[in-house]
Amino acid sequence: PAFANGVIYTGGAFDKKVYALDAATGTQKWVYTLDEGLTTAPAIIGNTIYVTSTLGNKTYALNAESGNFLWSFQTGGYIYSSPAVVDGIAYFGSYDGNFYAVGQSDSNSGSAIPNTVYFVIILLVLIVVIAAALVILRTRRSKHFLQNFIFFFFVNYKSKPAFLEQILTSR
Repeated sequence: PAFANGVIYTGGAFDKKVYALDAATGTQKWVYTLDEGLTTAPAIIGNTIYVTSTLGNKTYALNAESGNFLWSFQTGGYIYSSPAVVDGIAYFGSYDGNFYAVGQSDSNSGSAIPNTVYFVIILLVLIVVIAAALVILRTRRSKHFLQNFIFFFFVNYKSKPAFLEQILTSR
């Protein structure tokens, strides 16, 4: 779930719905039905909530106050992570082998934004991930490298991307 302005935003993998609940009373403010179930946590920035549908291969943007559909973006593969959002642009990876930067280009749809993410940034993130892996492997003190490798690369594979604002900026 995500929390902002006294509202809890959550979704269901089986009922294919995104819910907005008043945090104080638990009453439902609105509900929106996706094409497929939601298996990741929503991200909320300002008055927009961003959700990814793993099996539907889509990222959605909804109005946080009303639940109205703003736009969606279809990928060619599963999306297993929540989007990271910077300046209204959702960043996420897909099992189609691509890393996307998606934002609202007009009033009706989300679209991929070209030239926003550069390979240098991805290389920097990869270096940080490898350094973190080495720290985890070192601090776990296991005698079995394979056990540590499995822990880091397979147990933690569904986390959302995180960025430093100085490294990743939009136009």
